[in-house]
This record gives sequence, C-alpha cells and structure tokens, in this order.
Amino acid sequence: MGVLAVACVAIMALFAGVVATYLVALWRKRDLLPPARHLRLSVLVAARDEENGILACLQALHRLSYPTPQLQILIGDDDSSDQTARIVQDFIRDKPHFQYHHISQPLPGLRGKQNVLAQLSAFADGDLLLITDADIEVHPDWAAGMAGAFADARTGIVCGPTLVWGNSLFARLQGLDWLMGQVLARAHAGVGIPISAVGNNMAVRRTAYESIGGYASLPFNIIEDFLLFHALVEKGPWKYKMVFHPGLSAESLPVEGLQGWFRQRKRWFRGARGLAWYNLLLIFLNALVIPAIVASAFLLPWPWTAAFVGAKLLADFLLLLYGALRLGRLSRLWYFVPYELYYVFSMIATPILMVLPGRVVWKGRKY
Repeated sequence: MGVLAVACVAIMALFAGVVATYLVALWRKRDLLPPARHLRLSVLVAARDEENGILACLQALHRLSYPTPQLQILIGDDDSSDQTARIVQDFIRDKPHFQYHHISQPLPGLRGKQNVLAQLSAFADGDLLLITDADIEVHPDWAAGMAGAFADARTGIVCGPTLVWGNSLFARLQGLDWLMGQVLARAHAGVGIPISAVGNNMAVRRTAYESIGGYASLPFNIIEDFLLFHALVEKGPWKYKMVFHPGLSAESLPVEGLQGWFRQRKRWFRGARGLAWYNLLLIFLNALVIPAIVASAFLLPWPWTAAFVGAKLLADFLLLLYGALRLGRLSRLWYFVPYELYYVFSMIATPILMVLPGRVVWKGRKY
C-alpha cells in the first residue's frame, strides 16, 4: 500500500473517530427547555431592506410567552431604502414595549449590523441582550428559554438552533445544510470546543457584554456574532452554552439563488479567519474526506472505496438524524440524498470562494 493510499485510510479513520466522538457528546445529554427566570430582557433586531420578512419577525416577537412588562424589543433600521420603516412603525404603533430606531450614522470604525447592534445596546435596559435578525421567526418560548439558560452566573452567551426552510429544492437543501451546521456546533460545545455563536439566535449577559466594552469597542468584522463570541469565550472568562431544543429555535428565510448563496458563504469565510487552530484543523479534516474517497477509487481495491462512501453517508445521516429528532423535523430527511450532492458541490465551491479576490457584497453594501 502506497503512501497516498495510507493517507486516504488515515483521513477516513480520523474522520470516523471525530464523528463517533461527536455522536457520543450529542446523545449522552438531552437539552431540556430551561425553566424561565423573570429577568428584564432587551431584544435587539438589526434591519436593512427587510420588507419581505420583517412583519413575520415582528409578529413572532409579539407572540413571545414572556411577560410584556419585563420585555423591551428594539428595532434598528439600518437606513433602509424600502418599506421596512413603514412596516415596523405601523406594527408597533399600539405596542409600547416595541421601539423603532433609525440608524443613519455609523459609530467610529463600525459598519452594518455591528454598528446597529452597538447603537441599539445603548437604548437597552435589560439584564440580557437577546439578538435575532429581521428575517427570523422565533419560537413563542424563545425569550423564556433564553432567560432560563443563564442560571449559571458564569454563562456569558447562549445560542439556540436556527433552521432554514422554503418551498424550492435549493431552499430545502440549504435547510439540511443549516441543520448539519447547528448539530456540529452543538457537538463542538458538547466536547468543550465551542466554534462560534449564531447571531440570529443568541443572548448575551449584559455584564458580560459590558465587560468587553460591547460592539462599539471591538474592531469591525462582517460577521459580528463570531467577533463577539471570540471576545467573550475565546479571550475572556465567560462560558458558552448551546441549548438544542425546539423551544429555543428560530426559523430563517433561505437565500435566493446561487449568487445570494455565494455571497453568504464568502461573507462567512471572510469574517471567520480568526478561528482557533483546532477548529481550523477539524474543518480541514472534513474538507479532505471527499478527496480521500475519490483518491481511494484509484489507489485501493473497490471494497475500500465502498466502505469509505458508506462511512461518510452513515456519519452524515446519523448527525442529521440527531438534529431532526431533537428539533421535531424528521420529515426533512427525505432530502438526504440530494443533500449529499449539494454537500459535494459546497466542498468544491468553498476553496474557490476563499481564494477569489473582491469585496464582500451584503445587504447592498460592499465590505
């Protein structure tokens, strides 16, 4: 057996070991919806040109089961050019716990969502800052569950699962891709290697946020959730928790078309360059699996390749099965086979996106 063949076997063995570790971490503990603690909560929503989704977002926030006197909902309009402002102002007219703020000027060195959240936090008076996006619909128990998740005084940031779904096949494949990402984030947290928070479904303890000076004191990053997470957990003393329960779930709209998909991925990759070496190592190992399977077809007898393909499919299915069962989305596994083709496409597109020059285009702005 040649050196390359041995490398293929080693990659697949490492992959199997990592997945087995993930599965043990996932299944050994079931996340329960934390009992509510009636803290004062401030919900922060950054919005830019969100006329197609923001009404559903506002309606979901209005349905929260949390006591209204203990709830403050702040909508930051990032100088939208569509009907976002009118929709928000019409909806909140008779709802005093909602506030609309037009954000037209950036703080020094800040742009985009990070700038909006930095300015909204100055209006917030809650013990916790709950952050979501204008195209998100949160579960009615979201606020109560988030409040309960901070029972440990050392917990600085909590994240819930965000799911994507839509009517088209491309939207549903994105949905499985997001589900896989959420499962892997939960697995990482379970083995003590948190990778990042998801900025459309997270909560931050106010004292933790202020201990680092908030978004206004951090350097600009196009993925502001990763920036805040890194400052709190990787560099600071605060603990991170991901609660994988449908009561803390959020539903997001998918991106439309390949161009939107490419822009989303490029933004993620450009912003997450500061990942810790151990996270980069795990990502690199995952990226080597498909090349190892392809190479094995030329370097090893066919039963090896068949075993490698079977191991990859079984690993993906078991990880997705965990997420689908825990979040009550079992029917989504009907799209597992086309998802595997989508995954191969994603693995091919990822390195291209990482090396392509050019600025990131997001929400009509270039970064």
